Amino acid sequence: MDVAVPSSETFAALASKGFNNEYDFSLGSDLTLTTTFTVTPGLSVTEYLYSIDFDTDTITQISFMKLAIGETVLTAPMLAGDYFYKLVGKGSTGGSYTLDLSVPEAPSVPEAGNPTLLLAGLAMLGLIARRRTY
Repeated sequence: MDVAVPSSETFAALASKGFNNEYDFSLGSDLTLTTTFTVTPGLSVTEYLYSIDFDTDTITQISFMKLAIGETVLTAPMLAGDYFYKLVGKGSTGGSYTLDLSVPEAPSVPEAGNPTLLLAGLAMLGLIARRRTY
């Protein structure tokens, strides 16, 4: 799952059927991750978040929570790396959940205005001209 842009997954459970779903994602840099879970009535869902270190073959549990019916929003600073959500549950009368991952957009880098670029260019020309006279 690419979390550079908002990502979403939806799952619908049949009545009395259990589920165990995993969603892998990678973060290329440290950032704040916002996860929104939406659970419909008739579904019991427990969320687990794990980090994965492939160098040491280590999986570390970061969070564990039984999700409430309705919307639950989690926001947390995350380090760059590999992660996966594991959602486990059962539908007593059926139901569905939605998992949305999002990160804040990177701030735009302001470009230098025309006067600044013109002055920088003239300064470079002045340095080159001065160097040629010596």
